[in-house]
Amino acid sequence: IGGSTNFTVEAWVFPQWSNFSQIFNVSVGSASNIQLMYGSTNPGDIRLLVEADNGTDLLDISTGSSLVPVGQWTHVAVSLSGTAGKIFINGVVEASGTLSGTRTHTGTVAHIGAHKTAASQDRYFKGKISNLRYTVNEAVYTTAPGVAPVLPTTRTSQAANGTNVKLLCCKSQVSAGATGVVGAALSVFGDTRA
Repeated sequence: IGGSTNFTVEAWVFPQWSNFSQIFNVSVGSASNIQLMYGSTNPGDIRLLVEADNGTDLLDISTGSSLVPVGQWTHVAVSLSGTAGKIFINGVVEASGTLSGTRTHTGTVAHIGAHKTAASQDRYFKGKISNLRYTVNEAVYTTAPGVAPVLPTTRTSQAANGTNVKLLCCKSQVSAGATGVVGAALSVFGDTRA
């Protein structure tokens, strides 16, 4: 799931507290290649941290506070296209930065809602995460679409190349954007589980 310069991570999130927590993490050994964090610096902010396999920080960007409020569904997307990193909140670019240094990215373990490496297990996300999609070899969002997706995320929605989608989960038949409600089931290849 690592091994790509370009990537996109996106999800609908519904935080139930404003404490520092992890939405998504890709790790190798004791280092994290990609971290998508909530409430890292200030309540309601989103932070993207991209590291090399040895733990060296290559890109570290954060949004302003209160953009992802507690008790509300919000669409969060982060992308890396070449050296350009961006954070999108509900379809709007809220932070950007430039990757520095050489990226090694052999992460093979993905975690949703926690920060887990060989060295630690913490930063559990208290809330709901839906329609999480991780795409490699492709930055699905490079410019602001201006609005969050209104239909459930699929392998090819928002012009994503289906072969680049490495992780797609919690796919709901109900749009979080349209109704504010997402089913509580996890869909694994069409098999719904509690």
